[in-house]
Amino acid sequence: MLQGLMPVGSYRSTGKGNIFSKAKKSTSNGYASYTIAGIGYGSNYYRSPINFAFPPITIPKISVSLPKINKATIAKQQESQGIFSTFGSWIKKGWDYISNLGKGIISTAAKYLGFNERNGSYKKFTNGRTEAWCADFVTYVVKETFRKAGKAIPRGFGSPSVSGLMAWGKQAGRWIQTTGKGNKASIIKQNVRPGDIIIFKSAGASHTGIVESIAADGTIHTIEGNTSDKVARRRYSPNKATITGFIKMA
Repeated sequence: MLQGLMPVGSYRSTGKGNIFSKAKKSTSNGYASYTIAGIGYGSNYYRSPINFAFPPITIPKISVSLPKINKATIAKQQESQGIFSTFGSWIKKGWDYISNLGKGIISTAAKYLGFNERNGSYKKFTNGRTEAWCADFVTYVVKETFRKAGKAIPRGFGSPSVSGLMAWGKQAGRWIQTTGKGNKASIIKQNVRPGDIIIFKSAGASHTGIVESIAADGTIHTIEGNTSDKVARRRYSPNKATITGFIKMA
């Protein structure tokens, strides 16, 4: 309540909504009383000067204002935040996909552990052929994983020979050379990921498999086909002389 005040001007508001609702008048002891109630909120900038007279003194204008709300600015901020959030989501999904592809290759390889020559189950990877089949196994596992992930198989990938896989890795720009390097463990730890392909070559002999993990000391754990005539796990020192390099697939 504002006791003993007489209006000499008027209150007003601009924009949408009102800060003040209609003032109610009442009288007491010969003086007029005005009740100003109902502060509301709108969406634009408000400025509502109110003038009153207090007999016989005139009170200066009083301005009541709320911070300006700029819808366009807020919309832009929200849009920017949305774009940043979406972009961040894309990045995360991209990294997750790469990681999951490697995991998928390992998972596919692991489900064939125990397939062997004794019962002929290895011919699943050779399409029925009788041949050295370590490269057939790697080719089969990678292609199956890409298909299940809904990803196009890299153009030209796949070979029944280790030399064919190695040549493709070099041509595709996916080859990591370790032969002749003095810091093999460091190169492997920094560049090789689970799901990549390991290549061995020595005096005309060759072999290949899937990298399952890299230990803190650089030890390489693999899943391979045609090792002791079956699909099995193996592990190697990063300094093993016959390790020629790796093909990045994950």
